[in-house]
Amino acid sequence: MNKVLKPCPFCGGAAHVGEDMRFSMKSHDFPKWYIFCYECGVRTPIADMANVVKIWNRRDGGNNGLEICN
Repeated sequence: MNKVLKPCPFCGGAAHVGEDMRFSMKSHDFPKWYIFCYECGVRTPIADMANVVKIWNRRDGGNNGLEICN
């Protein structure tokens, strides 16, 4: 799996990875992650690493499931 993150699809800012500790500890499952942009506040939904990278790096002209959270 390619873990190289593209720049933010909305503002071109750097992508950052965050771990949702509450979800990870509650589910007693694998850690759950999200990718976000400090510049404009957009982020992925919380999911496993492979899926958040896929969501973040997708470029098809839509919002691709990204959320504005600023």
